[in-house]
Amino acid sequence: MARAVSQVQGRVGGAYVGRDVRATVTERKVEGRIGGNVVGWDINLAFDSAGHLSGRVGGRVFGRDVSGRFTHEWLEARVGGNVFGVDVRLQLEGNRITGRMGGRAIGNSFELTYNERTRELTGRIGGKVDGKDVNFRLSREGKPLLAALLAGLAVYYMEVEARSRSNSG
Repeated sequence: MARAVSQVQGRVGGAYVGRDVRATVTERKVEGRIGGNVVGWDINLAFDSAGHLSGRVGGRVFGRDVSGRFTHEWLEARVGGNVFGVDVRLQLEGNRITGRMGGRAIGNSFELTYNERTRELTGRIGGKVDGKDVNFRLSREGKPLLAALLAGLAVYYMEVEARSRSNSG
């Protein structure tokens, strides 16, 4: 069994409409959950030493594929398919993570801060009105860009949930 490099735990969004995120990061994979034990998405991602990222969030039937590349300073990924998926582009400069998920017109911007001393990732994804607060804690050797991707996946999950509710009634 691979040794855990980091644990990522926290919440995206508020107390009532937010989602918990819990994940274990090892040398080559990220496994965890967005949401609760009954309603939520599983996280199963793998990456190699060259920075190739692949895997899936959600289940086999309703889940979304994830693919991309990352280094210590940047991350580019695609979540979902060509038609209904979103691009994620993140950049780490000093202790700030900025970027975007989605397109120029429709999407969410990232404004996060990673505190190396406390290992906390905080900030906001999205705008002032409809954005989501991010409050994560990373243990051991944190990978802040992967944690920011997990926060983005939680926002994406909430958006998919909202679309699903609006289409069903």
